[in-house]
Parts: sequence; structure tokens; C-alpha cells
Amino acid sequence: MPEPERRTFTSNELFNETADFKATQLENPSNNQKLELYGLYKIGTGCDITKEPKPGMFNIEKKMKLGRWQDKVNEGLTVETAQEKYIEFVERVKNDPTFMRE
Repeated sequence: MPEPERRTFTSNELFNETADFKATQLENPSNNQKLELYGLYKIGTGCDITKEPKPGMFNIEKKMKLGRWQDKVNEGLTVETAQEKYIEFVERVKNDPTFMRE
């Protein structure tokens, strides 16, 4: 009997599937977890932070998102590395919902 065909994913395909999973399956992620995922996602999708409009003075949420994204930019992450870190982070939170909650 032949072995079943195994599908191998490129990093980008797995990243896209993980991002889809995150959007629908992570239960009640904390703000800190959301910010971490946001920063990694923005780099992982190739977004350019220099083209992002600056948030208004009272838009605290947008400022926090932009700040976390900038932190990830400052780490020097490549698109591929950000995708890998995103996948690892989602897996870690799935297995331990308390990971990096605050």
C-alpha cells in the first residue's frame, strides 16, 4: 500500500494558514498577545512602516500597534523570520494561553 501523500508547506503558506487560524481560533488573546502578533504580522506580510500614517493624538490603540511594529522593525526581522516567529508564537499561545498574556 503506498504511503499517503504528505503536503509540505512553504513558510509563506504556513504563515497564511496560521494567520487564518489566529483570526478564528485563539480564544480571548490578551492585548499584549495581540500586539505581538500585530507587529510580527505586519513585517511578515511585507508592510512598510514608513508608509503607515501616524496615529492621531488620542488614538492610543493605533499608537500601541505602531509602537510594537516599530519594536519588531528595530529587531531587524526579515519577512521570513517574522513569519516563522509568528507561527511559533501562535503555536505557543495555543499550547499555553497564559504565555505572554501581560
